[in-house]
Formats: sequence, C-alpha cells, structure tokens
Amino acid sequence: ITPTPITIPAKIEAETYNEKPNSIYAKCELIENGWLKMEFVEPKYFTKDDEYPEWTLSIAEHQVGYNLDGKLVAYDYGSAVYNIA
Repeated sequence: ITPTPITIPAKIEAETYNEKPNSIYAKCELIENGWLKMEFVEPKYFTKDDEYPEWTLSIAEHQVGYNLDGKLVAYDYGSAVYNIA
C-alpha cells in the first residue's frame, strides 16, 4: 500500500481510475483517513536504448512501472506502509 496525503491531484487520480479502470494509471482509491491508497508498482527505469510506450514520456518524473499483474502503469510516488494504525 502506498498512501499519499490527500491533495487535489490525489483526488483527481482516484477519480480518473474509477472512471477509466483500464487506463494507464495504477489502481487507487481515497481511504477514510483522506490518503490515496495505490496498488503496488515496481518502478521501471527505461534507458534511451529501451523500447517503451510513447505515453510514458508524458508522466511526471517518469513514474511508471509494473503492477503485480505485469501491466505497465503510471503511479504516484509514496512511502510503503506496512501497518496502518
């Protein structure tokens, strides 16, 4: 789980995924404490010699990676939380 304090962009991310579940974005939702909970994504760092989809160039700070289903998605960086009290 990668929570991020709620911000307007976090709200937009959650709404975008909910409206377009097959989009390029990692699955996410706003949870009761107002944080954005996002599925796990293993970052992928492309080199200039790698082949990669054009859409990855439009993602801020090139935050793309593979989810547990092996799908390349855009994500929002956060810190891993192992126990939310």
